[in-house]
Amino acid sequence: MSSKAASFVKFTVQDGKLEEVVAALKDKAPGYRSLPGVLSLTFAQTSANEIRSCVVYDTMASLEANGPALKEAVAKILPLLAEGGFDRAIGEVFVEA
Repeated sequence: MSSKAASFVKFTVQDGKLEEVVAALKDKAPGYRSLPGVLSLTFAQTSANEIRSCVVYDTMASLEANGPALKEAVAKILPLLAEGGFDRAIGEVFVEA
């Protein structure tokens, strides 16, 4: 049985662009959430210019298969991020409560 997988992204936003990034993410979230294998999608503002996301997938294969859709979903906000403002980490879920 395959383990669930998770993707964590830290978005560092340019000064004055946070509201625009939040609006774009809210717009794209329902479509991304409906992709096959996506179990949950959460965004949180963690500082004045930082947003973090956690997406949980049913398997690592689903995470990998949805890579192109992720790129498409965030393409609109990339110009609004600070230099180096997209940092992604992935891993297998081993505790879920």
